[in-house]
Amino acid sequence: MSHQLSNKITQYTLGPLPWDKEQLEKLSYRLPVDIAEAIKEHPGYAAHEILAELKITLDLFLDCVQDILNTIAQFRIASENPVFWYRPSESLLVNYEKEMRKGLFASAASAIALVDNSRRVAQKIVVDCYQNKVEQMFVKDEQHIFIQNLRNFVAHRHILQPDWTVHYSVEGRYATFRLKSDVLFRYKKWEPLAINFIEKNKEGIDIDILFSTYREKVIEFHNWFHSEIIKVSEPQLSDYRKYEKWLKQFSLQASWNLLLSEAIKRNINPYDYLNRYFTKDELSEINSLPHKSQAQVDRMIEILDDVNACDDKIRELAYKLFGLIND
Repeated sequence: MSHQLSNKITQYTLGPLPWDKEQLEKLSYRLPVDIAEAIKEHPGYAAHEILAELKITLDLFLDCVQDILNTIAQFRIASENPVFWYRPSESLLVNYEKEMRKGLFASAASAIALVDNSRRVAQKIVVDCYQNKVEQMFVKDEQHIFIQNLRNFVAHRHILQPDWTVHYSVEGRYATFRLKSDVLFRYKKWEPLAINFIEKNKEGIDIDILFSTYREKVIEFHNWFHSEIIKVSEPQLSDYRKYEKWLKQFSLQASWNLLLSEAIKRNINPYDYLNRYFTKDELSEINSLPHKSQAQVDRMIEILDDVNACDDKIRELAYKLFGLIND
């Protein structure tokens, strides 16, 4: 932090709260990195950071689960073709088995990482009924305890080899991967609730059902936990996010002013560069609007501007670039 900011003898580097928007804007143009760090002294930043870290861990778990469910779905579709079971296609089956081993390890490991992270968060931010909720949903839940123990199994015993199984019924062929009890019981450190879960699934534990149902339980808990963290962190959390949004606005305004002014000066055709800023679906929507219309340009701004950075000056520059305003 520069001397210009740090020489103030106040509780915060930027002075006492509330901070002035105009003053922050001036400082952000000269010292953007310093200001971005300085606002983190705000009492609402801790909850903001915790929620962000918790979301990253949750997203990692959900991604791992989705990967393994996608692999199962792909295997199910591929196995419907009789050619899949011929010897020349043996390598495809081997690849599916390899993907299942990897997915099983990642899903179990990320599930426990999420549990550990949630406990750390609960130690930093006190949420009423947290422990009651955990006990109600997880502590005595056989499926949860099984997944916890499964992580220890795959981490410390050996990589599991899920068995694929094809079932036939009046509806047709149904393929899936299962964890068989004889393989699972090679591990001797299952907790009683996990043993109950294994024994209840005598034909093997269907991995698809295991993780899809557990995922729903995890989502339900974290929706509750997220909302409770926000409750106990207000109004400081919203106040911090207001300052963070201001800094994003300042940064975006400076960037757009420079970009639009330079494009106008160089007489650039903006339609040649839209694919750098919009997805295919967004471009389809934009192109469905009248060409070179105010409605079309306004929709582009709306898509790009998630922090309300576009002021009258920037909108006028955009209109000018797209030929809606003449010199």
